[in-house]
Amino acid sequence: MGYWLVMMTEENYRYTVENGVYGLPEGLGRLKEGIKPGDRLVVYVVRRGCSEFCQSFVAVLEVTSDWRKLSKPMWPDEVREGKVLYPWVV
Repeated sequence: MGYWLVMMTEENYRYTVENGVYGLPEGLGRLKEGIKPGDRLVVYVVRRGCSEFCQSFVAVLEVTSDWRKLSKPMWPDEVREGKVLYPWVV
């Protein structure tokens, strides 16, 4: 079991918790080779656009599936921009 520090906006953190899914940006897709089921993601909320959890460690999430690639926007910021920003999900 490994631990990985992941940073995200508060909006995307809330979406992750509500929907039980975490996504990696295309540029960090190589990390999916290291993050495996059973690993833990230590979530830090960044300052940008936050209201309640600014600059805080907010959760430890367990990876329970293998990676898959999405082709449609899912997270709130992706939907606003009309493009996939986090194509690799668990």
